[in-house]
Amino acid sequence: MHLGLIATLPSSDKPIACIAAALHVPTSDLTSRSTPLSFEVHVLALGVLPAFRRCGLATRLVRTAAVSLRALATNAPQVPTTLVTAQSPTRVCVDVARADGNARAFWSHVGVREEGTPRREPWSVGWRDVVSVAGPVMSAA
Repeated sequence: MHLGLIATLPSSDKPIACIAAALHVPTSDLTSRSTPLSFEVHVLALGVLPAFRRCGLATRLVRTAAVSLRALATNAPQVPTTLVTAQSPTRVCVDVARADGNARAFWSHVGVREEGTPRREPWSVGWRDVVSVAGPVMSAA
C-alpha cells in the first residue's frame, strides 16, 4: 500500500512539500504465520521547498502519512486483523545519506533514531553512505 501527500498554500495550487510512503507489514519470512508486532511506514521521499522549511510541514506530513496508512490498512485483506486492532505503535523507517546532517537532525527531531551501521549504496551519481533511521511516531497533530 502506497501513499503520496502534497502540501499546498491555501491561496495557490503550487506544491510546497510532499511525501511518498509505503506500508510494510514485517514478517520473518513469507511462510511465517506469526503476528507482526507493528506497522512500518517506509518513507520513500520527503521534501519541502527551502522557503517553507522549519515550519513543521515535514513533521506533519510524516505523522499524517503514518496515521493515514494505518487507517487504510484496516480494510486491507493482506493485513492481519490482530495487527489492525492492536494498539501497537507505527514505526517509520527511512534511509538517509550519512553526509546529510540536516536530514539526520530532522529525523532525530521527529523521534526516530539511527539503527545499525552505515552502508554503501548505489546512487544516481556513484555511491553514497546511508544510515537507516527508524522508530515510532506520534499521531498527526
